[in-house]
Amino acid sequence: MNGQSSSLRLLHRVEPAYPAIAKQSGVEGDVTVEFTVNDQGEVTDARAIEGHQLLRAAAVEAMRQFRFSTPSDGARSRYTAIFSFRNHESNAVAMGNQ
Repeated sequence: MNGQSSSLRLLHRVEPAYPAIAKQSGVEGDVTVEFTVNDQGEVTDARAIEGHQLLRAAAVEAMRQFRFSTPSDGARSRYTAIFSFRNHESNAVAMGNQ
């Protein structure tokens, strides 16, 4: 992820697996995932809010495995991450605070 919220520090990231059916169908695009980080730095309440249906589950599954430093203010803000699926490769490209 390139952009990162000032209140969170990324400790562990996971690249999403590009779904085989999406590859075979030539599906590409971005998936926006909304999530919360708990007191232990774990991702909770991850859900895809934009993106192709064939790509959403892979993005959410990857996001659930991310780990962050504990939010400095203790608040459980909602964040978004954008995962890009292109040319049979996938990665997390941006993150922000809502």
